[in-house]
Amino acid sequence: MKKGTRDGFSSEYRRRHKRNNKSKKESFSFASFILKFVLFFNILGLVATVWFSLFLPSVTDLENLMGKESTVFFDVNGEVIYTVNSEELRENISIDTLNEHTLNATIAIEDDKFYSHKGFDLGGLAKAVLSEFGLGSPRGGSTITQQFIKNSLLSRERTYIRKFKELILASRLERKTSKKDILEMYLNRIPYGGQAYGVEKAAEVFFDKNAADLNLVESAILAALPNAPTYFSPFGDNKYSTITKEFTLEEIQERSIQEFDDLSSSDWSYGLLGKENELANGVKIFIPGRADNVLRRMHELELISDDEFEQSKLDIQEVEFNQSKIKQKAYHFVTYVKSLLEKEFGKDMVENAGLKVYTTIDLDFQLKAEEIVKKNAKNNETYGVNNAAVISIEPETGYIKAMVGSKDFANAEIEGYNNMVLALRQPGSSFKPLVFASAFERGLAPGHTIFDIPIKIGNDTPQNYDGDFMGPISVRKALGQSRNIPAVKAYYVAGEQDSIISFTEKVGIKSLDRRSDYGWPLSLGTGEMSLFELAQGYSVFANEGRLREINPILKVEDENGEILVDNRFIVDENQLEQVVEPEITYLVNDILSDKSVNLGPRLTLPDRKVAAKTGTSTKRINKIIYPTNLYTVGWTKDLVTIAWAGNTDGSQTGLKASGYSQAGPIWQETMLEYHKDLEVRDFIKPRNVNSYSFSTYSGMIPSPSTPSYLVSDDLFIDDFKPSKSDDVYFEATVDSRNRMLVNEYCPKEYVKELKFIDNLKMEIFSDEVLSTYKPNLLKDRQNEIRDWFNTLSDEEILDLRLGSKVAIGSPILEESDLCKKEYAENELSIEAKDLKNGYFINRGNTEVFTNIKADAGVEKVEFYVNDFLKFTSTTEPFRGIVRITSPNKTPVQLKLKVFDKNDFVVERNYNLIVGDASKNPKDEEKEESKDSNEEIILNPNGLANELEFDVQKLEN
Repeated sequence: MKKGTRDGFSSEYRRRHKRNNKSKKESFSFASFILKFVLFFNILGLVATVWFSLFLPSVTDLENLMGKESTVFFDVNGEVIYTVNSEELRENISIDTLNEHTLNATIAIEDDKFYSHKGFDLGGLAKAVLSEFGLGSPRGGSTITQQFIKNSLLSRERTYIRKFKELILASRLERKTSKKDILEMYLNRIPYGGQAYGVEKAAEVFFDKNAADLNLVESAILAALPNAPTYFSPFGDNKYSTITKEFTLEEIQERSIQEFDDLSSSDWSYGLLGKENELANGVKIFIPGRADNVLRRMHELELISDDEFEQSKLDIQEVEFNQSKIKQKAYHFVTYVKSLLEKEFGKDMVENAGLKVYTTIDLDFQLKAEEIVKKNAKNNETYGVNNAAVISIEPETGYIKAMVGSKDFANAEIEGYNNMVLALRQPGSSFKPLVFASAFERGLAPGHTIFDIPIKIGNDTPQNYDGDFMGPISVRKALGQSRNIPAVKAYYVAGEQDSIISFTEKVGIKSLDRRSDYGWPLSLGTGEMSLFELAQGYSVFANEGRLREINPILKVEDENGEILVDNRFIVDENQLEQVVEPEITYLVNDILSDKSVNLGPRLTLPDRKVAAKTGTSTKRINKIIYPTNLYTVGWTKDLVTIAWAGNTDGSQTGLKASGYSQAGPIWQETMLEYHKDLEVRDFIKPRNVNSYSFSTYSGMIPSPSTPSYLVSDDLFIDDFKPSKSDDVYFEATVDSRNRMLVNEYCPKEYVKELKFIDNLKMEIFSDEVLSTYKPNLLKDRQNEIRDWFNTLSDEEILDLRLGSKVAIGSPILEESDLCKKEYAENELSIEAKDLKNGYFINRGNTEVFTNIKADAGVEKVEFYVNDFLKFTSTTEPFRGIVRITSPNKTPVQLKLKVFDKNDFVVERNYNLIVGDASKNPKDEEKEESKDSNEEIILNPNGLANELEFDVQKLEN
């Protein structure tokens, strides 16, 4: 025995052994706890299962499992618009009549473990639960059996208790019923869209054949529908997967977009069928649809062969659907509301739960709007335009009063089933009011002068739609006349892309993607958005800056009368969020309702003010710019209406199509129809929006240096009213040919005292602009103003109405290189042959000959009669033809001006009398009267003085 121990073991061993025993006891205790925990919850689950089972319906009565109750849609006046299942197309068939493709396609996409599970799929459920917590992609965990139970026996509430009941009943049904019978009931009951229930009627509605005769591709398409029959309907908006973003060539190159995987999820929308989409650079990208994914899944599960899969990719592109036979009031509106309810309550509840849906639409107004769209769309066909749409909402309530998604929803040729109210398109210039509103927040005002002139941004040179430039114009006119260059400048004043997107987001437009590099073209409406979003955004302007979300539903009741949704009690508008200051929205409303600056009478209503704007988006094809989407948007206090015309597929229209001509009549007629019995309500002017006088070109308070004719009046927000004295004018004596400083050698003809408007103080607008506008960009714009002015001819400068002694820019602080001593010393003279003061000149056309001496050479000779230019000669012998129209005996003045190659000018005046030139002195007489003739002048009464010879004698 080892010393120091009682049993021969060391103390260290004892300590280790003790720790091991303790660890074993702890492990045993933890395992025991887990076992007890699991046992407890198993018992709890068993008890819950038994408890719920006592109150669950029976799964043995298969006849009753096939029941349903109709959902009814009403308009705002209680008139029935649509009844789900009222004309339900259903026919039960035996599963034995179906081919294997129909069965396999459904199982592959809905429940690929159908034949192996006992009612529910634990793996699928686990993934669905994890997706609820943001782990993994969103997915459902329901098997075919669960879906059938959910459709047939349970309430449509979305709770975990209902889900638990669903699992119990699915398990029961699997024990009581064969897989074959469950699949047969499912295929006979499931909604495929519209009034088509069950696979047999779906085959008839969509393909005009029996389900037994469906081929592989048709089977895959039908299998794709039940997941979201309204969304994926081939007669709806999402028939094809589509690239929704209109990429610029620069974006395509920057992101190296070549194939589907190069796109982000926000660039495209998922549809029923795949489609090849062509980008601006000609690259074609195929975007798969849900039906394509059904085929892919069948191939992965080895339910179809490689050859069948490859052939199906070709066949699905050639598939043809039966012409839609749907007859339905307000089709696109009902479909839209139905899709909202399906998202909220699930498609099964909407299809079969007997809901009563009270909507905001006015059916009489809706039907009238449909007539207006159809009539004008017919007229537009000659402009290469095949479709049109309109949405009208009540801004104070957000209620949709009319929604017409196309001219004919049943016309498959123009894809009329697409709801163009919800389609993402470039709004063109109809977006500009949002850009200017954002700029108004930084101090831009309607009266500020903004230069509509050529500009360059990097390598880009923005253009106006008419290819012309208006020069200095007011912001009011720039927005009213839809000038592009001022809109581009407003983009920078507003703070560029992020600031503008922030503004659009707060008024309810959410489609613009901050990750996209829109750049300055965003100001011209190149960011895609829907008519629905435009209506939401501009409702804020009708609501004086308050946001009221668009709402198509008044109330929803279940089959027992319990209210599930209630939007009847509208929140007082003063309690709404003020997302834009009312001063900003009023300025926009005032400009767009100003008949003196808008594009024409189609943007007006006869008895009230209405803010209206057009828009036309374009695309370049083979160097030709074609219109594509044509808009007119406008609003009063009572109604916001957005009208669109164009081609459903986004293709170009005729070159003469425009928002004003094609969408304008739809908008105006719709607005007239709605307002015909309404009292007039005007936009409310906030107290702190007032009219102020200001220096036209600077926006400052007029000063003594400000010419009186360059003072204007317009609206300002008081916080941004003119507060500084005008300091943009200064005087200088310059050579008018190049605005350089003069010296003693400058021809007097070109020496001018000019008042300059300093271009470096132009387009600043406010201190806020100085803090946000990048200095180099602002300086570029200011220098472009000077450079543009320097290119103008004298006539073009006169058109600016600046006055003869006002110029834009600044003098060049160097002596004019055109004013040289040697130029001034060159001999230059001119005289008329055969004419002297006091001579007669024939009435009618007279040829005037000249004698010229010009050391520097002759540039041109000008001939004037009574100071009116009559003829210019630029070639030898520098003679001119002048027409005299005054009666005989009338005195006239003939002026000759000769310009040498250095721009020096000499002129010679002759005071003549209209009469018979043949009576003028002959050569010898001329010689005798040479000196005296030079002294004959016109007296104040316009009569010639007779000095050396008697005029009366000449007349005799």
